[in-house]
Amino acid sequence: MAAVDKLLELKDSWGVAAESLNSVVASSLLGERMFSFALVDCTSFQVSEAIAKVADTTLTGHVDPDKVQAALKSAQVAIEALSGIDRLGMKRVVDIAYRGVLCKVEVNSVHEQKVLMLANMVKQLALGSKTADGERVLTPLFCESGIGQSVGDHTCGVSAEVVRSYNTCRTTANEMMPEAGHKKGHEIREFLRCQADTLYQIDPTIKLECAWFEHMIAHGAQTRLEQMILSELPQKPGKHCPKQVAARLDELRKTDLFKFVSSEAQSSLSLTHELVFAISQDRLPTMSVCQKNSFFRRVGDMLANFAAVELEDSPGKFLSGSDAITAIFKSVETKMQEPGCQVSFEALRPFHTFNWLMSKEQVDQHNAWVAKVFGGRPRSSAKSSSSASAVKREAPAKDTEENPTKKAASDKAFNYFK
Repeated sequence: MAAVDKLLELKDSWGVAAESLNSVVASSLLGERMFSFALVDCTSFQVSEAIAKVADTTLTGHVDPDKVQAALKSAQVAIEALSGIDRLGMKRVVDIAYRGVLCKVEVNSVHEQKVLMLANMVKQLALGSKTADGERVLTPLFCESGIGQSVGDHTCGVSAEVVRSYNTCRTTANEMMPEAGHKKGHEIREFLRCQADTLYQIDPTIKLECAWFEHMIAHGAQTRLEQMILSELPQKPGKHCPKQVAARLDELRKTDLFKFVSSEAQSSLSLTHELVFAISQDRLPTMSVCQKNSFFRRVGDMLANFAAVELEDSPGKFLSGSDAITAIFKSVETKMQEPGCQVSFEALRPFHTFNWLMSKEQVDQHNAWVAKVFGGRPRSSAKSSSSASAVKREAPAKDTEENPTKKAASDKAFNYFK
């Protein structure tokens, strides 16, 4: 019972409870029915751990065919030493990390799991190795170099003989597929699904790359693109130039990653660029977009960092977001109370651009200030764009033509709210 209690209280993976699992499953039919699935997961985990340990100790330095064969033999010995191997089914799904991404790969046997995992390790090393001419030892498959995480250099190198079948398969795939589709995710997926059997005949371990591309097309590439977008936005309070950020976001459109993802994923970049560009033009961005999903909510939080005020008594420290707008608001409020004050449109512009960071009372007061500057009447409980409409409606066309002063005010209002 103690072993059962330990398993029921387990919060980590089954891999840390191998002894208890074996004990419970072997003790009774009920124990087998309750925990046999967990024992299978545990054993599969142990197999992966054993293979990884062998790879780390064997595939070091310059990797040649002898080292690969030694790794295969050592891995087999390590696997056979594990208990419960016979419980593993013929077909299973295992996790293998290719290019830093954990992929679901279907294996038909423990032997195939061993071959794939060691091949994966060799490929990671080969991706980081270069020939004497400076070329990568492993031929890039389609656009993988442009959409995946970079791989660290392996200065000791990998023998060309070790990767010969890998390169033959990759070159064949690159030549079979029209070059125009090499950077389009949905076309790559269709090609690999249709030609998988042909490619498997050349290199059975191409299954790794197929699983990786499936993952990247499903959501991995979009996640990576969104991470790159967020990295370009201001992460903390400070002086940030929205024009420069908008330009960097625009550069992301030229990347292989942007071309690879779906049109829906591309919209994440397009909409974020539009929001930043609006701020760079002193326009009110369409912040309703930032309620779309968790990614855009994070974008909205970071956009608030464009509104920043440096503390007079603490140089280098800034208020941001609604705190910064409130500080600016209080400064303008004080100035507006001075006799004969003249507040410029530029002084009010932050309240239009960052309107979403203001309270209702601040919005109403801003509208009153705008009406005062434009010589009109305030409208309460309205956003900046609404007060702009009010100003334009209170200036009939015929008066604009007859009164140059009103025409000038109308032009200023248009420029302010454009």
